Amino acid sequence: MPVTYVAKVGLSDPVDTVVICESVGVRKPDPRIFRHALAVLGAEPSPRVLMVGDSFTADVGGRAACVWISDGSPLLENGPQPH
Repeated sequence: MPVTYVAKVGLSDPVDTVVICESVGVRKPDPRIFRHALAVLGAEPSPRVLMVGDSFTADVGGRAACVWISDGSPLLENGPQPH
């Protein structure tokens, strides 16, 4: 597993798979990156599959993240909002 933000914050042990957009050639919030991750896992979209994101715009704004790791930055007034 490459050294990623997941590793830097100490979450590598419970994480099964890390998919890096640059390695796949598709950037978030393009849904193909999430479909690729599901294919790597051999999974279907379901509540049992958890995506952790660190990009508010691409993950929360793209409505992809189930868990967003915040760096403490305030939300943009006219930007994407968590749901």
